[in-house]
Amino acid sequence: MTVRTWLRRTAIAFGFLTRLPVPAMHLREGDLARAAVLFPLVGLVVATGGVAARMLTEPLWGPVTGSVVGVLTVVAATGAFHEDGLADTADGLWGGWAPEERLAIMRDSRLGTYGTIALVGLFALRLALLAPAPLGTFATAMVCGHVLGRASALLLTRLAPAVPTSSGAEIAGALRGGDAVVAGVLTIVPTAVAAGMLTVPLVLITVAVSMAAARLFRRRLGGVTGDALGATTAVTEVVAMATVLAWRGGAA
Repeated sequence: MTVRTWLRRTAIAFGFLTRLPVPAMHLREGDLARAAVLFPLVGLVVATGGVAARMLTEPLWGPVTGSVVGVLTVVAATGAFHEDGLADTADGLWGGWAPEERLAIMRDSRLGTYGTIALVGLFALRLALLAPAPLGTFATAMVCGHVLGRASALLLTRLAPAVPTSSGAEIAGALRGGDAVVAGVLTIVPTAVAAGMLTVPLVLITVAVSMAAARLFRRRLGGVTGDALGATTAVTEVVAMATVLAWRGGAA
């Protein structure tokens, strides 16, 4: 595979998951699925941006403000992509009585009660975990959370079928052959560098969250959608961050 091919995959992955400037290109069938193996790399880059934002603001306004700015930097870089998926998924999962009703609610762009609660809870947990943490722990939590969060979406596409015509179908089967190895390396190496001995528990937790999500989406939606993948990414991110903070003794 040529360097040009990997550059194209990288541009597609960043163009799909972020609002960062990348060259515009016409997508062919299967392009997104092939680019999806680089999702953990996208997580690493946006996490690095969040850590850099805290490093720049903490000397001026303290760690709490620095953490808020770091979290918001990531949200701005991704265009709240996964947060939107979490909100739509929460509204759909508990706002309808049948899979068809739930999917219709998820396609509705309006924010409902369950989605609002999910978003408030997500940001409250992020800030409660990260705000009091020293910079080193903050960096570890951000890297592990965002890398493993994107990896969980890839794993989910292998654990549950995609709902036909949904955006989740576009990356179905992304983890195949050599691409699975690439995705694994891009997940394990940054996590191991950041978390060391905690890598194995973090990976096992990511697998557990993905398996639980697969079971939930199979039962209530009939499969996985793009919003479901975003929700799983967001939940895995927070769970990984919480694990890092517990291991490091919270704010200690």
